[in-house]
Amino acid sequence: GGADRLRVVLAKRGNGSLLRGWRRELDTDGSLDVGFQEFCEAALRLGVSVDAEALFGADSPDSLSLVGLAPAEGQLVERFRKWMTHTFGGPGEMFIAFEGPPEEGVDGKLPLEAFAEGCRTHGFQATAEELDQMFDLLDVDDVGWVALEDVMFLETDRKRREGAILKAKLKHRREHETLLREVYREDHGRAVPCKHRRAPRAWQAAAVERLPAVVQERRLHWRRRMQERVEEARAAFEKHIMEKHGNGVRAWRQGLDPKTRFSIGRAELGKYCRRVNLDVDVNCLWKALDQDADGVLRIEEVGTEHAAVLAQYQAWCLQHFGSCANSWEKLRLAAVPSGSWRSDKAMMYPTFLGALAAYSWPRAVGIFGSSPGGSSSSSSCNSSDSTGPMLCAALDLHGCGIVSLQDLEWLDRWTPPEYLAAEPDPGAWQELRAAMLRLCGGQPLRAWRTLLDTNDQNHASWPEFKSACRKVGFHGNIGGAWRFLDADTSGAISLQEYDSESAELLASFKEWIESNFGSVEFAFRTMDTDGSGSVCFSELKRACQRLGWHGSARQVFEFLDIDVSPGKRTLSYKELAFLDSWVPQVEQPPVDTSSSCAKMPPSVKSSARTVCSTTPRFAMPIKRTMQRSESCMEEAPLRRSMSASSGGGAPAFLPSLHKHPDAAAQMTPPHRSQSRTSRCSSEATFFLPFATVGARSVAVLAPPPA
Repeated sequence: GGADRLRVVLAKRGNGSLLRGWRRELDTDGSLDVGFQEFCEAALRLGVSVDAEALFGADSPDSLSLVGLAPAEGQLVERFRKWMTHTFGGPGEMFIAFEGPPEEGVDGKLPLEAFAEGCRTHGFQATAEELDQMFDLLDVDDVGWVALEDVMFLETDRKRREGAILKAKLKHRREHETLLREVYREDHGRAVPCKHRRAPRAWQAAAVERLPAVVQERRLHWRRRMQERVEEARAAFEKHIMEKHGNGVRAWRQGLDPKTRFSIGRAELGKYCRRVNLDVDVNCLWKALDQDADGVLRIEEVGTEHAAVLAQYQAWCLQHFGSCANSWEKLRLAAVPSGSWRSDKAMMYPTFLGALAAYSWPRAVGIFGSSPGGSSSSSSCNSSDSTGPMLCAALDLHGCGIVSLQDLEWLDRWTPPEYLAAEPDPGAWQELRAAMLRLCGGQPLRAWRTLLDTNDQNHASWPEFKSACRKVGFHGNIGGAWRFLDADTSGAISLQEYDSESAELLASFKEWIESNFGSVEFAFRTMDTDGSGSVCFSELKRACQRLGWHGSARQVFEFLDIDVSPGKRTLSYKELAFLDSWVPQVEQPPVDTSSSCAKMPPSVKSSARTVCSTTPRFAMPIKRTMQRSESCMEEAPLRRSMSASSGGGAPAFLPSLHKHPDAAAQMTPPHRSQSRTSRCSSEATFFLPFATVGARSVAVLAPPPA
């Protein structure tokens, strides 16, 4: 009758197995029965004419069991379930007994041979054909092996069976979502016009773009794009600083903090970017510069290397002279004058560094070789140690090749963080690391997340580092331990700097998650095969082996499990969520700032007007002789009128030129070479101020001294 035709069709749909066809077409959730409405829909879909009322019974029960449709196969399944419960206690225990413990290198797959051997070994009486039928019931997809979730529907306990059925439904839903996600990726990867026949359709957006996997993938893409924008903003800002100011400290003093408050907010940074017309996203730039995320930007976060040198020099001055300003007179007396320079308020770079070498400043050793007081700038530029020129470049406010007393007075007003002047101390870090590992069970990542990076910002700031030292009772060289980790003086410690082995393992694990699942949330839901809301080690290991991650699952589990509690250890979603926002540190070539700071000073575009207005205290009258060149024909009438009106002496209108620097700049080009001056024939004697711009001497018209 109709029941026989239905059994034949089910066996055909099950690739020759009635039980597999039952699971595929009627009992998709594994409850071993089918409802009346579901049965009618399946019969219509299969094209089988059957009397449903007669098959379900005269009283029309709500469900039809496997025994009611196929008595022999149904009794075999019931006998197997009773034996399994009596022998192992449940399907999960049976699967582990057949497969072996996770530590023995199993892959989470149970083939037919292992299933049949396990049944015979543990005393299940059945023929080979019956064992094949039972395996077909478990292997619904006919892949030749079964996983743990495929056998959970055999559970006799009602609550556990319902949980397994719910998990099976979720599994099918995830598979469907994965298929839709792959189709979505493929459609959007074609990059065809919207009217193309293979373009995504608008009516499919609501069904696909709201999928959790697609939403997580778009969120992850947005995070990556934001990180790229942050790096682009940092690169643009650093390029602007090097081109306009030469170094970060000078940019801080000239543009960011002209009022000498040594800290600015986001609004001040935005005003500076608008004032200099810097086309950059201020929010991304702030995120790039404010490494410790305390809402305040400081000088050491803008010019890290130069600020570190300033902090070390300040600490040395405090130790030997009491303050930086107090060291000026002693340094000036120890300095060897350079040429005709006689100012007592400023010193040129070589003179200043020579005075520091005379007082045995540690960073000055090796700059001048055997002649610490030498005046040649090439000796410092060619030196392998660029700390001295870097110090001068950081102190020089205007980039004129001069260090002044006012620069040292400014340095006295700055209070740098304790770590900035400290020397790297590997011994202190090893002592602190041992104390943290003792407190955290020997797991470096657990110490990182519970002591250093407590807010999951994926970096540790200086306040967090000091707090961790207090928690573990470390009272040694805290600044030296920090400087040992923060080798680039960025003001923050990354996981790569803290423990490179853990960072590399997590980077590989994160890449595997993104390539196979798209996000941590989707990966967690997939690995949580029992629906418990947590991932145990066996679930993590099976997922890693099934999807081809060759790292150490045990080590990752130990790293990520930071909430250790008595009982079975598991991973929660909270312990994995930080991987979504964590960006592995990529080795980038360092910016070559040594060449710019070693030049004495860096090339700066200057004019006579700017020199007169910005460095009046450095100007010193010097008697010079100016001669008129025959090649400067445009200046001849003016020179004749000057001589005629003043009787051959100094021009009578020079005082008025001093009041108008623009006119003075037009009279004498600021960068006239000495060779051109030597070709002049007639003389006009007057006084000129002298200033140094770059490596050139600039002469500017000024009135004669009274």
